[in-house]
Amino acid sequence: MIKEYAVDPKIFENWTNTRFILDYFGFSKGRVISKFPRKWLKFVHNSCKEDLKDVARKEMIERLARLKKEALIKFDREYHGELSWNQNVLNQHKERAFAAILVKDNIEKNEYCIPIDKLDEEHDKFRIERSCECLRDAEIIADHIAPILEFSSKIVIIDPYMGLVGKAHVSVLKAIFSRLENVYYKFNREVHYFCNDEIESEELFVGHLDNYIKEYIPSQTTVNFYRLLKETMHNRFILTELGGLSFGYGLVEDENSNKKFDDIFILDQKHYSKKWKDYFSNKSDPIISYTL
Repeated sequence: MIKEYAVDPKIFENWTNTRFILDYFGFSKGRVISKFPRKWLKFVHNSCKEDLKDVARKEMIERLARLKKEALIKFDREYHGELSWNQNVLNQHKERAFAAILVKDNIEKNEYCIPIDKLDEEHDKFRIERSCECLRDAEIIADHIAPILEFSSKIVIIDPYMGLVGKAHVSVLKAIFSRLENVYYKFNREVHYFCNDEIESEELFVGHLDNYIKEYIPSQTTVNFYRLLKETMHNRFILTELGGLSFGYGLVEDENSNKKFDDIFILDQKHYSKKWKDYFSNKSDPIISYTL
């Protein structure tokens, strides 16, 4: 649902292309731009040579700043300064494929390279599904979530009805922690897990965390658990500093019911921003915290 694209900085040589490209990217749109090379944004600014009126220049600066916040991701890909951007991007694509490579002109007639004049949202390498149906199996749920975990340092999980008795919730949380333990990009992460305060007593809840969850906490990760008033919670989400996903039934396996599938949606930017503020920005002290 979230895909990584390489974008040639030379595309941004004119404002028409710049505005056209920026409309397509953002976590809420399912597309992120690889920060390739590390100084990609500087390359883009250098490419914007066209003389712009003050209003257009201000808009360009504002939109590039928003792009940096919402869609530009550092994926730690190797870049060799003695080679051209084209040579570097093709080398990296062979090592770890991009969803597609957006270029000013096609290079080597590569099917993954999309010239800017051929780009539209229905291109088979650019099309995004902003929702999907997911089998309610712990490993499959974790696989759907993994891309958002891969490049996030702050992760918020909201599941009002999380229960630690039985395996339905525990197995999903363990599968998520397993993905975090094995991510390609290693850095310190925070996980903040919110559930309601009526499932069981706080003493039992903490005891179950110690017995069933603690040993699976990923390395380089701090995990905080919070219990909120039941009436303040309803829907289920995974949020990060980049964007968010919503779930119908939540992060729980199906237990022999007729509800074997769940629907997952990418949150639009406005909805995501509100939920991030509600949970992460306004969070109180956790009832328990684990750090490995």
